[in-house]
Parts: sequence; C-alpha cells; structure tokens
Amino acid sequence: IELSDDSGLDFGQIAAGESSVSQSYTVSGTDLEGNISVSVSAPFELSLDNSSWSQSLTISQATAESGGQIVYVRFSPTVVNGQVFNQSVTHSSSNASDVTLMASGEETTPDAPEITISKSGIDFGEVAFGELADDSYTLSALNLVDNLSITPPEEVVISLSSDFGR
Repeated sequence: IELSDDSGLDFGQIAAGESSVSQSYTVSGTDLEGNISVSVSAPFELSLDNSSWSQSLTISQATAESGGQIVYVRFSPTVVNGQVFNQSVTHSSSNASDVTLMASGEETTPDAPEITISKSGIDFGEVAFGELADDSYTLSALNLVDNLSITPPEEVVISLSSDFGR
C-alpha cells in the first residue's frame, strides 16, 4: 500500500458544527491480495467522491493496482470544547502492512450569531380604521445556524417589498 503524500493532513482550527475544506491524496498498491480498507475516527471523515462522507471506505484491488484512488479527508467537529484531535487514517489490506497517515485539527467555538436592525423601534402614530401606515427597517444577520423568523403582532403585516400588495 502506497500513499502519494504521507506527510500528514493539518486542518487547523475549525468551528464546531462546520466542516473543513477537504484535503486529498492518492492510495495505490502493488501485489495486493485484496481490497484496501481505509478508516478514521470521528471527527474526521473520508470520501471517494468529495461528496459522500463516512468513517470508512473500500478501494478495490483493481483500482489500487491500476493507478490508485483519490481519497478525500475533512475535519467536522461537532462539540465545542477546544479539543485538538490527532487521528490516524489507517489503510489495510490482506497480507499487507498497514499504512497510516496522521490527520490533525482543532475544534473551536463558532462565532456568535449577530443580528442587526437599522432602527430601535417603529411608531405608526395614530392610524384611522381601514387606513394603512408603513415604515421600513433593514435587518441583517451573520453566523446563523438556522433561518431567522420574524413574527409581528397580529395587526402588523411584514413584507420584503415596499408595495405591501397594493
């Protein structure tokens, strides 16, 4: 079993709940007696297509012996505790010595959500029954982990456009 780069994979600092940009290397082999199994422990993940991720995958003997297979690795920490991870990506095959590649990364606290509103309040004054009054404000947000919901009082209608259905 041979790796195109055995110097290790350093993913640096990644916020919990995020995934790093993947890094890749090629796995090949000669005189193999079976497929190559590749495995790693969480919070690292493996992929053959840089799209579907898991902690283990298999490279066929034929693929390994005919030029090899690109393996993608990413770091996807889930818990905020500032832990540094150093894990071995293990490559094994029947009657072949295991080959390991070190992967490292540090999970960090994600940036706190920030919501900014352009005014501190809206005052419609006195509005006669059946009449409309409007006002506007700008809302922006950073570092959200879900959609932002705005729920107005029952008598108020919110619109993303300025015509309010008129």
